[in-house]
Amino acid sequence: MSYKIKYSKEAISELNKGVVWYRSKELDLGQRFKDAFHKIRIQLKENPEIFKEVGTNHRRAVLGSSFPYTIHYSINEKNKTVRIIGVIHQSQNLELVKEQIKLRKIHELKHEEIQRFEKRKNQLKNLRQRQELEQDIGRERDRGLEL
Repeated sequence: MSYKIKYSKEAISELNKGVVWYRSKELDLGQRFKDAFHKIRIQLKENPEIFKEVGTNHRRAVLGSSFPYTIHYSINEKNKTVRIIGVIHQSQNLELVKEQIKLRKIHELKHEEIQRFEKRKNQLKNLRQRQELEQDIGRERDRGLEL
């Protein structure tokens, strides 16, 4: 079964910065960088566990020998999704990268929790409105019967 790929805002930004940087060096190089990324993306869709686990639900795929970047991601087996959390240059300290990834994951969990809360709040609001409408209809019906 194919996994769905999702991206953090930071990962999108980092990927775009890499493309722009390589494109500034050589026009074709930016496209090759994107192509290397998309090859990894295809592999992640088909078998996300293929790459090395470097922390709790934190895996890392090396972009390729031509590009010193790693793709950091997590897997949600329940939803069959891969969340790309970062596209990070390998010159960065791995321990610092791990901490950045942890913070990003915490931030995303908080964001997801807020979204769930807002969704539930809207559901309860809609339910309350339906109940009030039903009560109004019942009162109108009762008034009509009394006439």
